[in-house]
Order: sequence, then structure tokens, then C-alpha cells
Amino acid sequence: MINSLFRIAALVLLFIALHPQVFSQKATHSITTLLNNKKEPVQSGKGYSYVEQMKKEDSLWHAQLFSFPENYLVADYYFTDSQRSVKVGTYLSFYRNGALADSGYYQNSKKDGDYYSWYKDG
Repeated sequence: MINSLFRIAALVLLFIALHPQVFSQKATHSITTLLNNKKEPVQSGKGYSYVEQMKKEDSLWHAQLFSFPENYLVADYYFTDSQRSVKVGTYLSFYRNGALADSGYYQNSKKDGDYYSWYKDG
């Protein structure tokens, strides 16, 4: 009996050693914010036109802005913190049909480098 318990314990430890990702998943941090038509946060659940979903990715917060109630992707961008204080990195915005509208790069909340705009039909 003790011998079989020892074998089971050894197999469990071996599994943990060979598959550490199963036991060491990172906690996912995400924030959902309701925004008005000026893309400013609203305190109540009333009067919002957009839903912004933010997820922590390494040292940045990846944000995706969706229209409400149509639920299409409006923009995809990054912030340095969850308070949305400094926009950094790649910025993409989209038309209702899903076509790319604008793309560029931000550094310290200012456009940095080339910024491109496209027509709705490409």
C-alpha cells in the first residue's frame, strides 16, 4: 500500500515537473469601461455609446473599443496603465464594414511617425 502511494506521488511530481504551465498560469487582468459618444468614461450604465475592453499584456494595457449596441470593433490601441493616461504603440481604427480606417504609432500620447488613413472601400 505504501509502495503504491509512493509511486502515485512520484508520478504526480513528475507530471508537475514536465508540465509546469498547467500549474503556473498567469492571472488575467482585464477592465471593461463604458464610454459616452465623446469616448469619456460614464459612471452609470446609461448613456454610453462604446465599450472599451482592456487586458494587461506584459507591461502594457491592450485596449479594444467596440461600438454599442452594434458591437463592431472601432479601434485597437495600447496604454501604459489601466487609468488610460498615456497612449503608446500601434493604433488602428476601423470602419463599420471592418475595413481599416487609420493606423499609426503613439509615443507618450502623441502621434509619432507616419500616420495613414484609408477609404472605406480600401
